[in-house]
Amino acid sequence: AVVSTQSTGYFEKMGGIPAFSMVFPGPIPLEEYFDILDRRFELRQRQSSYRELLSQRAQQFRAVQRRLLTRFKDKTPTPLQNMDTLLEGTYQQILAIGDADLQTTKVLELADYQLSTATKLLLLL
Repeated sequence: AVVSTQSTGYFEKMGGIPAFSMVFPGPIPLEEYFDILDRRFELRQRQSSYRELLSQRAQQFRAVQRRLLTRFKDKTPTPLQNMDTLLEGTYQQILAIGDADLQTTKVLELADYQLSTATKLLLLL
């Protein structure tokens, strides 16, 4: 895209050659374009599933917190029945899902850039 813009600008400065055109021999590479598009779509789906899972785990975490708080407020001590373990496990899951979502977001940004570039190149053809 930069090469075509620079070439067009150069020839316009040199005298405005009206017959200047760039051609691409062969068929338009749609298969590669659709591969990039499919990859981005898969990443968006993965990101959506991570965020839904993160929302579910956060809801579970808050529910366990509420139950633990009510047990700690009671005047008569009752056993925790492994609720503290459940709270810790849920917290670790939230951290792992958050990290996976962050990594997917970074890869998705790259896929967005690739799709943008491929679209610009396809439009130039």
